[in-house]
Amino acid sequence: MEDDNNDYFFAKSLLDFAGIDHLWAENGTNAIEICKKDNPIKRVFMDIRLPGIDGYETTKRIKSFRKDLPIVALTAYALSDEKHISLSKGCNDYMSKPFTCDEFFIKIYSV
Repeated sequence: MEDDNNDYFFAKSLLDFAGIDHLWAENGTNAIEICKKDNPIKRVFMDIRLPGIDGYETTKRIKSFRKDLPIVALTAYALSDEKHISLSKGCNDYMSKPFTCDEFFIKIYSV
């Protein structure tokens, strides 16, 4: 779930290159709806600054019905404790933006 088109298109190009199927949600409400459907989602990359419902609240709502779905927080916030905050809000991991190809693939295959 990513609200910034540039970040989304970068991630999309990496996923397409690797042959990994993916879905995109434009906001928190859409992300929740996608995750509620019977689909093979294996992990979520969650932008924290989503329009409407923010990424932390979206994560909380998704985890209420998909407890084992790994969610990686994506944020451009430069706070030193942002990883701790993300984990305490229910995310399984954290990645700061901008991210590199290597960082992205490590998160895909390790979370």
